[in-house]
Amino acid sequence: ATGKLEFDIVTFKNLWLNFRIEGIQPFENGDQTIRPISNGKIISEGLFYGLYAQHRGYIMFSPEIRYEINKNFGLFASIKKCIKAQNFPSSEFYQFGLHYHLIPKDK
Repeated sequence: ATGKLEFDIVTFKNLWLNFRIEGIQPFENGDQTIRPISNGKIISEGLFYGLYAQHRGYIMFSPEIRYEINKNFGLFASIKKCIKAQNFPSSEFYQFGLHYHLIPKDK
């Protein structure tokens, strides 16, 4: 299950602040039975849990700042930090970029 909560604040005409909390809760709905694998060894319980057997889940906070240069182009920078993580890197993620709107926004 996934979810996202997002707030956008326009500070000036072209400057935006964005605060986002997003997360993934792993299903962990797998099969607990003991099963053999191809080489004849037995797989223990718990290895079949989760969607694609990843058990991956997190809650992440990510503030972002965006500057709209004109109706088509803009710049952004953000930092993403996991508040809670399960089988997911807990270090910060930094993003920087340039975005382009294919259809110009009306201002």
